[in-house]
Amino acid sequence: MSRDPVKTVFNYPPVIIERCRQLGLVDDKHCVIKGTEDMEKDYHDYWFHIRGSLIGMLLAIPSALIAGLIVII
Repeated sequence: MSRDPVKTVFNYPPVIIERCRQLGLVDDKHCVIKGTEDMEKDYHDYWFHIRGSLIGMLLAIPSALIAGLIVII
């Protein structure tokens, strides 16, 4: 994790991003953005990251197939 969570704010669930926009993106040294401490449930929304990784893998399949065909040829 980044020591400056605002640099990676777009990796957080949308409700946390929106709160950060309202607050003007204030940093905290513990990777919890100030003003969002009450949103602990949303920080533990692991499905947000799992869903993102699955979408990323699906988008990578065509590239992997093309690379595989190039290696075979």
